[in-house]
Amino acid sequence: MTYAVHPPMKHIEGTDSFSCTSEGADKRCELTTPGTYTIRFVFGETPGNLWSANALYQNCPAVLPQGYRDPSFPVAQQTIDFVLTVNNLPDEDDNPETPENPEAHTPSTPTLTAGAAACTLGTPHTITMTSTDPDNDQIRYGIDWNADGSIDQFMPGSGYVPSGTMQTASRTYSLAGSKTVKVLAQDSNGNSSGWATLSFTCADSATAGLNENDNQNTNTNQNNTSGPTAAVLDLRVIPSLVKSGNTTKVNWSASNVSSCNVSAPNGDAWSALQSAIGGNISKPITGQTTYTLKCLDLQNQTDTKTATVHILPTFQEI
Repeated sequence: MTYAVHPPMKHIEGTDSFSCTSEGADKRCELTTPGTYTIRFVFGETPGNLWSANALYQNCPAVLPQGYRDPSFPVAQQTIDFVLTVNNLPDEDDNPETPENPEAHTPSTPTLTAGAAACTLGTPHTITMTSTDPDNDQIRYGIDWNADGSIDQFMPGSGYVPSGTMQTASRTYSLAGSKTVKVLAQDSNGNSSGWATLSFTCADSATAGLNENDNQNTNTNQNNTSGPTAAVLDLRVIPSLVKSGNTTKVNWSASNVSSCNVSAPNGDAWSALQSAIGGNISKPITGQTTYTLKCLDLQNQTDTKTATVHILPTFQEI
């Protein structure tokens, strides 16, 4: 059987003090006086009926005739109350320090400086950041190390520091070239400033042997092979500090060797003398993971090099 309800009559109550125009059950009202008002949406009483379906009539003709309608079942009037608050709009000369001006409560865009004029590969490069909050709220700094619009690190690592407190952070780069870092300030209420940008160039160095963030880039030759035919291996993971579950890119190359393979405990495994341009994308990293590059040199000896990916610590405020 089908249950059908007649559409109820509808109207709106509580708008007598407003200037309204009506169109059927709809109203368009202009509210000009500040205050709190209770608006009531009213759905009038209406009947409902049970109707027999054709299938039921065909299967049980002795029970119900086609089109049979049971006596109506009344549906009582229903109401929905809505509380509406009206506030004055601020004048242009009002104090900007009001809730209607949220930008007045965001920290200032940080001032960024580099700890050294030049960035050297394999050596930590330090940046310094400072911001103030107009409400004197505590703040923290979000650092986007590769300028892709995503925060890679907060300073301090947990909690907040007083407004105007300077913070420093550093990163060790393994690839030469121009770098761009972006930093924003965020107060304890979640209000964030705009991005500040700092650009610099990293130059190669004869002592640059570590990958980003303490990669263990060791190279061993079981036969201590030396001379012009000695194997030359290079292995880097970029980035080497990731959030649990994220991936990294594995970069390697080798010369004066006959074959190479790269492996890691997370199941990554490749066989090639060098990685793809830009690096091979790893499987998800869920714990500290060491990649091993193992090559067979021209004297049939094994050479190895390792690089480690670390997990970014997580903090929970209590």
